Amino acid sequence: QAVLVSIPKKTLEMASSVDSVLVLGILGIVATTCILRRRLQLITGAFGYAVNLIECALWATSYCFFAMTCSHLVELAFPAFKPEHENSFEWLLLEVCLQAGANAVCSQVIRDAVHVLPVPDLNRDGKKLAAEGGGVIFAFIMFSRQPNWKAKVALLDKLMGSHFLVHRLL
Repeated sequence: QAVLVSIPKKTLEMASSVDSVLVLGILGIVATTCILRRRLQLITGAFGYAVNLIECALWATSYCFFAMTCSHLVELAFPAFKPEHENSFEWLLLEVCLQAGANAVCSQVIRDAVHVLPVPDLNRDGKKLAAEGGGVIFAFIMFSRQPNWKAKVALLDKLMGSHFLVHRLL
C-alpha cells in the first residue's frame, strides 16, 4: 500500500498542477469504475439468486401438486390399519417396508412426470437446483397423504422401542 501511495505522490511532485489534476482525475475514474463494477456484480449476483429462488418455487409447486394428487394411491394397494387387530411384528415390518418400496416407485414416477414439465431456467445459468429433485416438501406432502402407513410406522416404532437391536439380537 505504501508503494501505491508513494508513486502518485512522486508523480504529483514532479508534474505541473495541470498534469497533477489530470492524473488525479484518471486515478479517480479508475477507482470509481472498480468500485461501481464490484457493486454491479453484487447487485446482479443478488438478482440472479432471487431468480433462482423463484425457479425453486416453481419446482416445489409442481412436486406439491403431484404429491397431493397421486401419493395417496400407494395406500390403496395395502391393507388399512386397524388398531384393534393384532398384528405380528414381522408382518407389520413387512407391510411398512413394502409400502416404503412402493413409495419409492411412486416418487420416481412423480419425478419423471415433473421433469417433463416445461419449468424454465429463469436465470439461464444452466445451474441444477436442489429443488429439481423434489426434496423435503415433496416427501412431507407425500407421507402426510398416507395416514394408514403413518399409523403402521408409529405402531412399529412403539413395538421396536429404543433398544430394538439389543433385545432382538441377544
